[in-house]
Amino acid sequence: MARTYAKLIANLITGPIIVGGWSFGGVAAYEVARHLELLGRITQGILLINAPNPVRHVPLSDSIINTVLHLQVVALNSAQYGQGFPGPNCFKKITMTYQGKKTTATIVDKCPGCPVGGLDLSVGLFTFFAPESQGVIFGEWNFAA
Repeated sequence: MARTYAKLIANLITGPIIVGGWSFGGVAAYEVARHLELLGRITQGILLINAPNPVRHVPLSDSIINTVLHLQVVALNSAQYGQGFPGPNCFKKITMTYQGKKTTATIVDKCPGCPVGGLDLSVGLFTFFAPESQGVIFGEWNFAA
């Protein structure tokens, strides 16, 4: 079915292609996009609305989730993170201070929505400084020596 639709679309549409579907139609749309690619036509987008996930994932244990939430990691603003992955500042250590509390963390990602000088802190790191309900804090940080 998906192969047939892909051939029809490839023959009828000369411009950009966006495919989509609801529920099982979303899975079908994904397959159509895959077959379009095999025909040399790349889709600009795939819209999946309430499509089922065909992969059965094993739920993470509470201890793994708790460990990840309490990692001392941050995402650095795009301007300071740099180009590519990993960026030139990725995996560097930083020292952070807020209201007399001080700790270290590791840069592991880029934060496109953060302003220059801004960081996105892991949950555990943020709650070291302030309750989550505070939302945003303005502290100081430097690259560790």
